[in-house]
Amino acid sequence: MLAWYKNFFLPAGLLAGTVIGAGMFALPWLFQRAGFGVGMAALALGAGAYLFIHLAYADLIVRSPGEHRFAGYAKLYLGRAGFWVASVVAIFEMVSVLTIYLIISVSFANLLFPGDSLVKLLVFWALASLAMFLPLKRLALTEFLLTGGKIAIILGILAFGIPNASRILDVGFFTEWQTVLLPLGPALFALSGRVAIPSVVAYFREKGVVHSRKALASAIIAGTLIPAVVYILFVIAITSLSRSVSDDSVTGLIGNIPPLALIGVGALGLMSIWSAYVLVGVDTKNLLRYDFKFFPGVAAMITISAPVILYLAGFHNFIGLVSFVGGIFLAIEGLLVIAMWWSAKRFTPHHPPLLGKIPLIATAAALLLFTVVAMNEIFQYALVHWLR
Repeated sequence: MLAWYKNFFLPAGLLAGTVIGAGMFALPWLFQRAGFGVGMAALALGAGAYLFIHLAYADLIVRSPGEHRFAGYAKLYLGRAGFWVASVVAIFEMVSVLTIYLIISVSFANLLFPGDSLVKLLVFWALASLAMFLPLKRLALTEFLLTGGKIAIILGILAFGIPNASRILDVGFFTEWQTVLLPLGPALFALSGRVAIPSVVAYFREKGVVHSRKALASAIIAGTLIPAVVYILFVIAITSLSRSVSDDSVTGLIGNIPPLALIGVGALGLMSIWSAYVLVGVDTKNLLRYDFKFFPGVAAMITISAPVILYLAGFHNFIGLVSFVGGIFLAIEGLLVIAMWWSAKRFTPHHPPLLGKIPLIATAAALLLFTVVAMNEIFQYALVHWLR
């Protein structure tokens, strides 16, 4: 049992804890807008795509010599042009994600604590920033415990919503053609855990952990699919409880559920975004350190300060940022991972590869999904600004 705990549950929890984050709270509103069936299809497509991306990125790390992060692997396999594209995408994406976590942290802190919203945001930011310096094994244990807590709270919220579960039928399977692609970008955002993969791979190199490619693959598969199941339960719970689902899933619950359940929602939200904030921050800090050769202190200072500066500068639109980051930055990131992994297969691997032969149709399907999502988000963004 101890071996399962160390070699499966902890690393799977490390990935799942990163994936289950702020994106979850955008899904119920999007399911209502697009239809429950369309939302489920978006989640299924996103889960399949990220199962491939997470395994491919882990394979890239295992087979490559040296210590790199996202931009470093792009330089290794896609050249200097690939390095700069990956650098711009990764830095903007990760800083935007951290800013999104700060935005939504206020909504959940307001359910738990009275007082000034900015003070609560700064306290969350300070605690999450400090946690970026925890040792990897302690971080894995923290993520595992928090993931268990998140699932328990979602099941508790679901129990409150069961008497009103018939509200799911009111959502409908499909609403209109104009909203078919609406949930895809946020679904990618909600299911993305690429930033945690280096930490998961590094965990399997720790002393006392089985150094097995099979164990690594199993942990990544579980850590990717568990969040998708959790999201379905969360959407059902919020839809059952809210007469009018709000864009952050929180405001619409006030007055519809008991105060104790609201406290549970607040705790779930803070745990979800805190754990994800820490892992994204760690990967951002390491990208600046290993790929850009910044001094560790400078890399840490940039990672810690950039999100709060953006928030204070006025970036507060939760759904807008989630759709933009998921639809553009994460879609381009997915395309880059596929290109790097495909290129790396031409080289003799540093270690035995994690992935064997992947059907060409799976690679083509992932490429098509990320391309469609990116083009749709760019089109929607341009359309909104042209109409102004």
